[in-house]
Amino acid sequence: MLSIPKRVSYSMGRTGSSLLLTFVDFAGLNVYYAYFLLNPLYAGLAAAFGFIVVGLSHWFMGYASDRTKSRFGRRRPYIMIGAPALAITAFLIFIPHWFIPPSPNPPGDPAWQAINFAYYLTTLALFKFFYAFLVTAYQAWLPEIADPDERPNVAAMENTATWIGTGVGIVLGFLPSLLFIAGIGILTPIGLGILVTICLLCFVLYIPAMLFVRERPGIKVIERSIAAETKTVLKNRNFVKWIFVVGFWSFTIITITQIIMLMLESGLGLGLAELMVPMIAFLVIIMTFPFVLSFLFKRFSKKGILRAALLILAAILPFTAVLGLPMFGPVVYQVLIFAIPLACCIAVTYVMRYVVLADIAHKNELETGEARAGIYEGFQGVPLNAFQAVGTTFLGWFLFVLQVDPGPPPVNFGFFWWGPVYAIFLVFAVLVLQFTDIDPDFSKYDTSVKPKTS
Repeated sequence: MLSIPKRVSYSMGRTGSSLLLTFVDFAGLNVYYAYFLLNPLYAGLAAAFGFIVVGLSHWFMGYASDRTKSRFGRRRPYIMIGAPALAITAFLIFIPHWFIPPSPNPPGDPAWQAINFAYYLTTLALFKFFYAFLVTAYQAWLPEIADPDERPNVAAMENTATWIGTGVGIVLGFLPSLLFIAGIGILTPIGLGILVTICLLCFVLYIPAMLFVRERPGIKVIERSIAAETKTVLKNRNFVKWIFVVGFWSFTIITITQIIMLMLESGLGLGLAELMVPMIAFLVIIMTFPFVLSFLFKRFSKKGILRAALLILAAILPFTAVLGLPMFGPVVYQVLIFAIPLACCIAVTYVMRYVVLADIAHKNELETGEARAGIYEGFQGVPLNAFQAVGTTFLGWFLFVLQVDPGPPPVNFGFFWWGPVYAIFLVFAVLVLQFTDIDPDFSKYDTSVKPKTS
């Protein structure tokens, strides 16, 4: 149904939006805290509010795209509007100095802190809204453009595109001193050029999907209200259990993305040169392992693969409490050993989010004759981002209470003791997964689809 060139056209858009999302999530809190000198508790609250906004926006935009009728189709209008809007709002997040006068003592100036908090809160909320506006419709496309047996491959390509963008975003997150002037947060000329470039990429890389990808014909447009549609998807008990699985693991995954830089740089005192090998290994694994999963899916059940990944991740996270201790050898080697299984497990969670939800939505369409991939994709964002909001708020509090001054242990225990705490939520995810069916047999509905063995 979906040719290789169209799969590439569909997948490549995620590079630009993932780059911006990673840079905003990975560097935003760190830059506002360390370079703009915003109180970390305020920065954490702003980030948490952003997750609430994106969660509610996912919900509404999923429903809206299900109901949309246009000559461009149901999903494409959201990509045409969302891609440039996401680029603009991302740019605005990192230029508060264009609108807010400097303060001689930012940490001790309550009015300046309040204004910067309000600016970060507002621009981040707009960014998260347009991210949901764009990505919800884009992701709801998957069951409408790809057959069930194509989805693992499309998801693997999408994951690779996502992690190319994520990798660039992580690298930029490691270079705040190149992008910003410490203490006042003004963009350097290089920083301004890079920021403009990555924002433009977000729009440009979605153009192939706008031009070449089309959903299959004959899709029935949903006519009911958002309340009725929400009630319908919540009656799907398997879907409800799945969003709790995703919610519990996202509580931990979002924390990893936000704390890892502080742990490695401020906690362990590692520089970019020392982190180059672990960082490259992490990115290579996370971009290639999804293609390994495409083969594993043919031999093992998705539930078995996901359960193993979550348990392994829960087992390795507590080691953050002892990471960097001399008795375990050179710190760089410790980080490399830690990064390899971390990358494999995170790659599994990213692929599963795409594949499982598409399968749930497609199964519902085969059973009811109504295509509601948008509301499934969108509503998943509500509990998902609620979990992420709580996780981010707790992280801000965690760092604030356990001393916020950068340095090796024991200056800030929060840089290291987050691992054992957040590993618990992965165990919760596994417990709910035990009662969740994520391996539907489509052969019951379509004889052309071969059942998969466990």
